[in-house]
Amino acid sequence: MSSAAVSALPDSSSESINDLDVAFDVELSDQVVENLEALEDDTADSTPRFADLELPAALLRAGADLGFEIPTAIQAAAIPALLAGRDITGVAQTGTGKTAAFGMPLLASITSRRGVQALVLTPTRELAVQVAEAIASFAQHMPSISVVPIYGGSSFLPQRAALKAGAQIVVGTPGRIIDHLGIQMYQSPVAAIAELAGHDSRISDPDGHYRPEIRRHVRWKSRAHS
Repeated sequence: MSSAAVSALPDSSSESINDLDVAFDVELSDQVVENLEALEDDTADSTPRFADLELPAALLRAGADLGFEIPTAIQAAAIPALLAGRDITGVAQTGTGKTAAFGMPLLASITSRRGVQALVLTPTRELAVQVAEAIASFAQHMPSISVVPIYGGSSFLPQRAALKAGAQIVVGTPGRIIDHLGIQMYQSPVAAIAELAGHDSRISDPDGHYRPEIRRHVRWKSRAHS
């Protein structure tokens, strides 16, 4: 009976119902679009921009020159923490900007005073060169800051000369770092240290404590591991 009643409805009524359905669908679609646009606006507002990070102007300028606009996840998490002087361990895939994540806050802590103020420890000489070049690019608007890579397999004397000249940041492999420590090339305690590629027995013991020959030269300000 109900089927007969429905089929007996005038065509004009069917048209009206269809019109209502269409109108409802259009109204709903418009609302969904508005909600999505609002969500996108909220997301855009909440996404930090590299320029919003509390880095010195010279580093923000370098970041802009290098095309940094939106910080990666590791940068957004690590940079504020390191600027606040916290010790952190960061884990992220290759290509996610880990060097900038620790290198820029490291540079923010460096003064124009000559002499080593920070050590960055790397497992290979290739990585030492790569990281030193990256940190130097971040310091492109900090003309008084010098970065030197030191590693085995190359002449000791030019590295020693660079340290004597007053380089503030040393990026190097553990063995060569310790070689230079052994001849007292670091005139004052180092203020910060970054260790790349995790635990290395030449740097620290199984409990993660730095070896005495390194600890003697470090005055902890902040420490980053990746």
